Amino acid sequence: MKKVLLSVLLIFTTLNIFAAKKSPYVTKLNDDDSLCITSGTVPDKKGILIIPEYIDDKAVTSIDSGAFANKKGIKEIVIPDTVKIIGKEAFKNCSDLTSITLGKNVKIIEDSAFESCRLTTVKLPYSLTTLGNRVFFGCYSLISITLPDSLFTMGESVFEDCSNLKTIKLSNNLTAIPDNTFTNCVNITEIKIPESITSIGKNAFDGCKISELTLPEALTTIGEEAFRGLLISNVVIPEGITAIEYRAFYNCFYLTTVKLPSKLVSIGNYAFAECKNIREINIPDTVTEIGEGAFRNCFKLTTVKLSSLITEIPYKCFEYCKALVSITIPDSVTFIDEKAFYECNALSEVNFGTSLTKIGDYAFYGARENAVVLPETVTSLGENVIKVDFD
Repeated sequence: MKKVLLSVLLIFTTLNIFAAKKSPYVTKLNDDDSLCITSGTVPDKKGILIIPEYIDDKAVTSIDSGAFANKKGIKEIVIPDTVKIIGKEAFKNCSDLTSITLGKNVKIIEDSAFESCRLTTVKLPYSLTTLGNRVFFGCYSLISITLPDSLFTMGESVFEDCSNLKTIKLSNNLTAIPDNTFTNCVNITEIKIPESITSIGKNAFDGCKISELTLPEALTTIGEEAFRGLLISNVVIPEGITAIEYRAFYNCFYLTTVKLPSKLVSIGNYAFAECKNIREINIPDTVTEIGEGAFRNCFKLTTVKLSSLITEIPYKCFEYCKALVSITIPDSVTFIDEKAFYECNALSEVNFGTSLTKIGDYAFYGARENAVVLPETVTSLGENVIKVDFD
């Protein structure tokens, strides 16, 4: 009898081990007694991964960090309504993955969850509140996506290097477009920025091909290189902006008109450099600082009005502004730095203020003959301030 019982027990144990080995998922228990899938295999020969709602009568509510990362053969994923959280790098580098169906209760998608997948379209649920950093980074096949109005928080680089992304609708409840959000999304030609946005991070639209840009009135921050290389022809910078950062509009080749806000305090280095078609710039009297090269290579710039509060015209500020005809230096300016107006070949009139004491090397080199008559207040003069030989 004992031998029979032992044999039955052995068979039962063997079957359980066999069943455990055949189970496609490994799980762990969450604090609320629900399950988190930590890893698994692809049970479907067609490459369809269907996450179950329940395992052993316990709800599956999360997918763990790296659970299916780097797995080949997953072409489609179906996430059930029970899942609320998709962890960091959960499906990162699933290079065969082209389609996902997200359950209606997913709230959080953590960092790099779908980074470097081959997704073409994604429908995000209206339960979603948070997207982590780099969630869709490098999904080069992604063509369109809508961010639901339930989304309040988005991390950095979410769509960076999504080179085929063409259509994007942003949540009306986002307050920030973080750093590198759409960097190198070279097929985005238009976008509507919601009125809720107060901050646009550095390189946010760097490399996009946007031709029209309307900035929301609530905007207070524009990051470095945020709009570098856009195809816009005009821009009105909202009144809440007090600083235009480094290369914010660098190389916006088609930009012809810029309206600066009345409370602007600073213009960063090379902020509008290489904007070769800007015709006129009116710098409000609230500005106390202009960065080096701020308007360098603005070839068609003909008219400049400087702030009455600046004390310095910095290095290469208007270098190669070849169409600039005249300039009035405010009384507040004490120093004109090296190459500030270098090779401004059309410059025929310079009206100096009463406080200027120092002019750097090559500051007006290339201006027209007799354009520069140095005031008596100047006590320090650099080399080759003007071109001496006009033959």
